[in-house]
Amino acid sequence: MINGLLKILYLFIILTLYHIKIVLSNVLDLRDIKNSEFHTLELLQQGIIKTMIYSTADKPITKICKGSRVIWQALPGESAKCITLIRSKWAPGNLMTIEINNPSKTDMLYIYKEYFHYYYTTEEGFKTRFLALSKPQPTKYIKRDIPKKRKAETDDTGEPEKKIPSQPAQQQPQPQQIEPEVVQVEVESDDTELTDKHLRKEHLRQKIRAKIQKKKELKMMIIEKIKKIYRIRYNNLVLKLNSKNQNIKRLNILQQSIYYQVKGNRRNLLI
Repeated sequence: MINGLLKILYLFIILTLYHIKIVLSNVLDLRDIKNSEFHTLELLQQGIIKTMIYSTADKPITKICKGSRVIWQALPGESAKCITLIRSKWAPGNLMTIEINNPSKTDMLYIYKEYFHYYYTTEEGFKTRFLALSKPQPTKYIKRDIPKKRKAETDDTGEPEKKIPSQPAQQQPQPQQIEPEVVQVEVESDDTELTDKHLRKEHLRQKIRAKIQKKKELKMMIIEKIKKIYRIRYNNLVLKLNSKNQNIKRLNILQQSIYYQVKGNRRNLLI
């Protein structure tokens, strides 16, 4: 009996560990892509580095995270077909796209990273960020002037200069022309800053629109609830009035019946 229970417990532990291993294998951690068990492909084209991660039929990617921070979680029945990470040699910033199998809403998600946070964006916003990322930074050339040589200082002691016997003039070597040095200095372009400001403004506008839409929906819900309450009250009042009218009719019928009974009794008495 005890041996049978131990065997069952041993099988349960093995199955639990196997299930945990399967679940963990479906999670993609962006901090350790090289050691993951998924197929990866890296491309370099005109300063843009693309890292593509593909899930397999045995191990579909159902969750993307970076450490303890969850970036994307698949809904039931969904899985990531391909994740593309995009970065540039010239400009800071990271972009990411997620292609989804069996999507419940959309088959492609667009994400950008700002500082340490990940944000969802639209296809147009993703394109503008990609153009800013793929644009090389311009270089500015600064020309340095050669400092002029100082003239020899004159002696103002007032003593007469001693004449030196003339010597045959020697040809002095002509000074070589020194070309000015050219130093390359990289200057960051304002295009990325402008695009970032534009995208932030667009993000704020979307948030404001969403809040306004939520307020409108809340107002409509409140109005509908008030209408329902008034309808119920109106129906109750109508029912009460109908019941009162019925009671009044019954009273009238009773009064008429009593009146006829009294009248009949009087006739009987007279007879």
